[in-house]
Amino acid sequence: MNFKIKTYPTFECIIIKFVFNNSSFAFAQIYRPPSNSEAAFLSDFSDLLEILSSFTSSVFISGDFNIHVD
Repeated sequence: MNFKIKTYPTFECIIIKFVFNNSSFAFAQIYRPPSNSEAAFLSDFSDLLEILSSFTSSVFISGDFNIHVD
């Protein structure tokens, strides 16, 4: 089954969905340029997570979010 994810202005992403033995999961690779707003990124990223959760219950996410965490 193919699915289409819209593009987001605050980050780049590559998503691969796997189906194996009636189970499905997705891998998402995210890159947020440091010049983009963190608040706008978090809003867009939240939208992406909602979309992905409607396609599969297991989502693995990695990437460079360029957000400093103490």
